[in-house]
Amino acid sequence: MEVSKMNKRASLWSQMDELIKSEELSAEEKKILSDAKTQLNNNVDDEKVAAQLKSRLSFLSIKGSLSATVVPLFTELSRLYLGYGRRGNISIN
Repeated sequence: MEVSKMNKRASLWSQMDELIKSEELSAEEKKILSDAKTQLNNNVDDEKVAAQLKSRLSFLSIKGSLSATVVPLFTELSRLYLGYGRRGNISIN
């Protein structure tokens, strides 16, 4: 993987850390982001964490519960981790 992509991914996870501290997020959004952070801290592969995070945030988006504060993270996550996971699969866990 090229260095710039690795740096962008590291920046994305850093952005997620900042969002977890935000007062503007719902409890559900904070839980989803905190779960992802815990997985990363437990050395779970970042691509797996990204796929699960995208799935969970997609579900919130479909429900209309994704806050505007999280949208830039979700967009960048989708751009940097394009194509991971199975096509057409939405996980609700």
